[in-house]
Amino acid sequence: TDFERAVLTGVDLSSAQITEAQFAFCWLPGALWTDAKLRNSSFRKANLRDGRFQGAVIESCKFMGAVLGAASLHHARIATSDFSDSDIVKGQFHRTQIHTCRFYAAKAMGANFSNSRFKACDFAKADLTGAKLFQADLGGSQFDRTVLNDADLREAQLGGVDFCQADLTYARFHGAKFFATDLRGADLTGARELTSTQLTQARTDQTTILPDGSRGPYRRFSGAERALMAC
Repeated sequence: TDFERAVLTGVDLSSAQITEAQFAFCWLPGALWTDAKLRNSSFRKANLRDGRFQGAVIESCKFMGAVLGAASLHHARIATSDFSDSDIVKGQFHRTQIHTCRFYAAKAMGANFSNSRFKACDFAKADLTGAKLFQADLGGSQFDRTVLNDADLREAQLGGVDFCQADLTYARFHGAKFFATDLRGADLTGARELTSTQLTQARTDQTTILPDGSRGPYRRFSGAERALMAC
């Protein structure tokens, strides 16, 4: 089915089953996709701003360059889909399950991923400034060169996560689990609520910038886990 470049503002596709459809460059702001099943379809550079995808199942779909700003994807299940270069600024992904998806260079400032579960996802070079990842499970995902400035990672599961060269300045980490988390080259300047135990369990080296502004690797009892306070 080909809807390329169609104007479908506010269309209601709730509970629809859509397979191998073409929505590239489509104009779909405010569309309703609640409980829809979307498979093997292209939404490349489509405008999906303010869309409602609550409870949707999204598999093997292409959202490269799409606009999903302020879209709601609460409780959605998303697998093997590509959101590279997409705009998901202030997108709502609360309690979403996201498996083997690409968010390379995506703009996700202020997005809410709290209580979501990620598995083998790629957020390399994405911008998640101010994003909420409270109690999110990011286990084994890639965040290399990702901007997470002022992000909320409290109580997040960060085991095996790759944060190489990531910007984690002023992020919050109270209660986050850091087992085998890769922080080589990461900038943790001003990062808040970190403990010696957390940093000891993570992987740091001389290219890591620690919360107090000093260079790694982190050494227990050094006090480098205490955030550098802004003047």
